[in-house]
Order: sequence, then C-alpha cells, then structure tokens
Amino acid sequence: MNHSSDHEREWQLQEQALQAERSGAGAADSVRLQQYRLLARALAEPMAVGLAPDFAREIARRAERERLLDGQIERRMLAISLGLFGLIGLICLMAQGPLWLGRLFDLLPALSGLGGDWSLLALACLAAVYLPGLLSSHSLRLQAGQS
Repeated sequence: MNHSSDHEREWQLQEQALQAERSGAGAADSVRLQQYRLLARALAEPMAVGLAPDFAREIARRAERERLLDGQIERRMLAISLGLFGLIGLICLMAQGPLWLGRLFDLLPALSGLGGDWSLLALACLAAVYLPGLLSSHSLRLQAGQS
C-alpha cells in the first residue's frame, strides 16, 4: 500500500473542496469531497461565541493564582512532613534514647582523642559560618515563593 499516494489524494481532495467553496461551485460528485467542502465552509464561518476583550489577561491571572496556591500547598505539606518527622524522631529519642545516647557519649572521648577538644570547636566554627547563610537563602526562597 502506498501511503504517500493516499496522502496526496487526500490533499488534492482538500484543495479541490477549498477551491469549490471559494468559487461557489455546485454540489460535489464525491462524498469525500462534499465532506471536505462542509469542513471548509465551517472553518470559514466566524466563531459563534466571542471571547471577552480581556480573555488572555483573565486566563493569565487565573494561572498565576493557581501557581501561587500550588506553592502554598507544597510549603504547607513540607512543613507538616517536617513536623511529623521531628515528632517521630522525638518519640524514638524518648523511647530508645537512653540506650544509644549512652553509647554515643561513651564514644565521644574516643573521638576527642583524634583531634583533642579542637574537633568539636572546629565543628562549632563551621556551623557558625555556614548555618546563617543556609538559613537566609532558605528564607529568601520562601519569601520569593510567597510574593
């Protein structure tokens, strides 16, 4: 089966129908040509329902409102998830904390032997340097998402 000749034949029928509609020729011989003429006639008619003058602006306003609502929902879901994660962590800490916290505190003197007490001081300095930047960039992203 030759698909290109089928497409060519359909194209020719569509062109004939368009020309026949433009010239106002009589009824078509083929049913397919008549269908294409009907389609060409329908496409030439103006739309029955007109759009409002500010249609595009209204659609853009709705899209922006939906985008903002989606962002709010995502932020709320993130806050709820983090709250639940913290609550579950607190419950686990209360239930099994004495066991593994005791082992962690037993391990700290061994870790301090690696760098003396300077390792904890270095970690505190790193936290003091990087934590404010992380918090401010996170708060800026939240503010940008709200406005």
